[in-house]
Amino acid sequence: MTGSAPLRVLVVDDDSQIRRTLRGVLEDEGHQVAEAADGVQALEALEQRGFDAVLLDVNMPTMGGLEALVMIREQAPTTAVIMVSGESTISTAVKALKRGAFDFIEKPIDPEHLLDVLAQGRTSPRCAARIAAPPPTTWGSSVAVRRSSSSSPRCGAPRLRRSRC
Repeated sequence: MTGSAPLRVLVVDDDSQIRRTLRGVLEDEGHQVAEAADGVQALEALEQRGFDAVLLDVNMPTMGGLEALVMIREQAPTTAVIMVSGESTISTAVKALKRGAFDFIEKPIDPEHLLDVLAQGRTSPRCAARIAAPPPTTWGSSVAVRRSSSSSPRCGAPRLRRSRC
């Protein structure tokens, strides 16, 4: 990894092989990685600890990525959410970006492109403050308490980018 601090990344995909592959790529670069198999598990993981970025699959059982994205934006507004899909359409990408995704990457994922997007998320003015200094501890853990104590704006400006295949 280039001289920057490691990111805490949550990889959310119902395919365990994809999670394992992404974990390997990210850990090889020195990042800390946690995994979740669907949107519900992702939200539970976000309640347990903070993440700098979430790689979120669009199509998953129980709770899909677009539904989870809205809840993640409420629960962790400064976390960069990067949507990932093997069956993407322009309308899906636009929906994700309108709902607050930092970026949208198509499968199969090019590791170099993924690392570039994570680096852009790190340097985004909206995310950099969170990575440099985590939000102060508050009493209570509800979304309302976190939202009222947060002074940093939402992370990520909508952009559409295709993965190199």
